[in-house]
Amino acid sequence: RALLILDGRAKRTTLFLTPGTPRREGAIGPYLGVNEESRKATGMDAIEPRESFTAAVASLAAEKRTLFTPLKPEVLGSESASDIVGFLRATKEDPWDGHVGRDETFITKLKAAAPDSQIRDLDPILDTMRAVKSPREIAVIREATRLAGLGIMEAMRDAKPGMFEYELEAAAEGAFHFHEALLQNLNRAGAVTRRSDISVGLPTALSCDSATTMALQSSGGAGDGACA
Repeated sequence: RALLILDGRAKRTTLFLTPGTPRREGAIGPYLGVNEESRKATGMDAIEPRESFTAAVASLAAEKRTLFTPLKPEVLGSESASDIVGFLRATKEDPWDGHVGRDETFITKLKAAAPDSQIRDLDPILDTMRAVKSPREIAVIREATRLAGLGIMEAMRDAKPGMFEYELEAAAEGAFHFHEALLQNLNRAGAVTRRSDISVGLPTALSCDSATTMALQSSGGAGDGACA
């Protein structure tokens, strides 16, 4: 549960997180919190409590800044954007459900918080950025590919006639866990991905002009966002 503002005018990045607790850290280990250690680890200019995000957006809205946010839903793992869009549409139209996705909820709340700001689609900018990988992203992809290869080889060694797919998956998963592969997210300090799926939680180099600011939200995987 993270929110990120990249202020192109001020050249400043602020990450908004739910403050950590000793109990949760004792349960899952060290994770990002509202502290100087996390700020240095992420490279942010500042880390603030999540509750401060509302005031930060209000400040941007007062200046009637143009806001950029991804308009497509978040896609994780092996899913495709069309799969997610179809699922969210079916859920929303289901008379026994009607649930609205978190991406649509974020956009609606952003528009309500900044009614005089123009809301624009950030996805084309992010898609262009993703076409060129940073050295860190290349390193993550190489490590994920290496781990995927180890998992595939382990499944091949265990494969026997009549086995079910989940049994082969268990063999591969065992290799992944043995080599300490983790799902990357904004709450963990780890950077190694699970399987070959790459989930980049924070953009490492986003170019916004002097009139723009970006706000990103994420529950753990690739973030949703807004550029103001």
